[in-house]
Amino acid sequence: MNNNIILPSEDIRDTLAIASGHDENGQETTFEQMIIANTAMVGWLGGKVDADFYFDVLAQTGLDPFEHLTPVFDIVYG
Repeated sequence: MNNNIILPSEDIRDTLAIASGHDENGQETTFEQMIIANTAMVGWLGGKVDADFYFDVLAQTGLDPFEHLTPVFDIVYG
């Protein structure tokens, strides 16, 4: 059995992107929250905003920044 995880893309932005719907806690994530979080993610990865700002945006969206980022970085950077 192959245990490799296939990422949706080579671009980490595709893996970190937030979709509207429900987060891991069952809370609804609105379209506006999705746009704000994904814009902050692009700024963070591009060095335009710092990690504190990005983490604050994730928290305001209802996501725990560490619960959101840790699995992604574990997969990408193993």
